[in-house]
Amino acid sequence: LDELSAVHEFILVDDNSEDRTGELMEAFARKAGKTRVIRLKGKPPGLPGKKWGITRVMETAVTDFVFFTDADCLPPLSWVKRGKSYLDEKTGMAIGAVFSSRRNWFAALESTSGALFAFALAPFGQAPYCSGGNMIVSRKAFETVGGYDGTPSMASGDDMFLLQKIQKSFSIRPMYERATAVLTHRLYSPGEYVEKNKRKYGKNFHLRSWQTAAFLAGILYFSLIPVMVVGGRGACPLIWTVLGGKALTEWAAFGIGAVRMGRIKEIPFFPVFALLYPVKVIIFSFWGALKGYRWKSERKIH
Repeated sequence: LDELSAVHEFILVDDNSEDRTGELMEAFARKAGKTRVIRLKGKPPGLPGKKWGITRVMETAVTDFVFFTDADCLPPLSWVKRGKSYLDEKTGMAIGAVFSSRRNWFAALESTSGALFAFALAPFGQAPYCSGGNMIVSRKAFETVGGYDGTPSMASGDDMFLLQKIQKSFSIRPMYERATAVLTHRLYSPGEYVEKNKRKYGKNFHLRSWQTAAFLAGILYFSLIPVMVVGGRGACPLIWTVLGGKALTEWAAFGIGAVRMGRIKEIPFFPVFALLYPVKVIIFSFWGALKGYRWKSERKIH
């Protein structure tokens, strides 16, 4: 990392792993110095998933801000150097993008569009979600809002529910640049991919009321597309105008954000993505909410 001297300490969390994760962390701590290892052996009933680990980190940290990422992620060298430029006493969280290191156009567009959507609403205190693999949390903000107290007791949503609490009282800073984007090297098996998306999109029914309403309205909007295709010329011209105007506006907005984040190559593929992505969101949102999901390697259905 650039400006390594600006890092007070590294805090590694071994979340009750059954392999050599804890040993590797301890070995790294002995070699690297200024590193603390937290080994979780049990979790309070109300803090499943990563919530207990994040809580322990925030209780342990002594700095004003804590940079969070996941074990399968690789932050850029400029992560801390550029990330700290977004922080001030009014900042509760700074949220960044996480991109896959593997070449997959759909996954790339999914990450970029999701990040840009959250970034656009963050300054208004309305960001619906963020990625736990790239977020900076204010210790003061975490303590002020009471951590995860009062949030849904579900394994997923450690990042989203914390964001929703903090942005009610503090500002959220979107990190709109390539220099703060984190890469993930995780490769999912088909089964893991399904569970990951059930966890991710099943939370759409735990958003703020207006956001859930907007999600349901989006389903209605998307259902108009096949109606238009079947109806052809007989369909109402106003509907064609609305659908076309919305599509062009979304494409333009995506293009502006993609340029800002150095994702220019994805812009031409956005129209195709915009037709396919809602299908995935709708399927996994209802599947995850109604049938539950597995948390990481657990066999238990949440």
